[in-house]
Amino acid sequence: MEGVFAVLKLPDLLGHLLAFLALFWILKKFLWGPILDIIDKRRESIDFAYSEVESKQSEVDELHRELVERLDRIEEERRQVMEDAAKDGRALADDIRANAENQRERILSKAQSDIHMEREKLKVEMNNYASDLAIDVAEKLMRKQLDREEQRRLIKSLTSEM
Repeated sequence: MEGVFAVLKLPDLLGHLLAFLALFWILKKFLWGPILDIIDKRRESIDFAYSEVESKQSEVDELHRELVERLDRIEEERRQVMEDAAKDGRALADDIRANAENQRERILSKAQSDIHMEREKLKVEMNNYASDLAIDVAEKLMRKQLDREEQRRLIKSLTSEM
């Protein structure tokens, strides 16, 4: 066993072990502690940033949902405005059609009334002309004493002039 201790050199081994433990304690106290603190702080900042991103993402999702709802409402309003405009257009067209029909009826009624009045005027003029013609025929007949055949020829010639 002495051979093992001679190879291992126990005092050197203890010295190295003490040096290693001292170095380990120094590294832990002055190096690993600050490094672990830095890593913990970095982890906390990353966790904080991640939670911020998640909250911002939820805000973005909420804003997106609101925008979609607004766009849907705007689309519905646009559709309603288009339907109202089409309905108003049809109503206006119906009004124009009804006014045109009323105007056509008034014009037609006035034209028929004018035709009736002209017809009545023509009847009066025809009666006056017939009366004048009858008077002219009677005058001529009274001036001349004609036989029946000549009266007929005279009446035919006067009526052919009409």
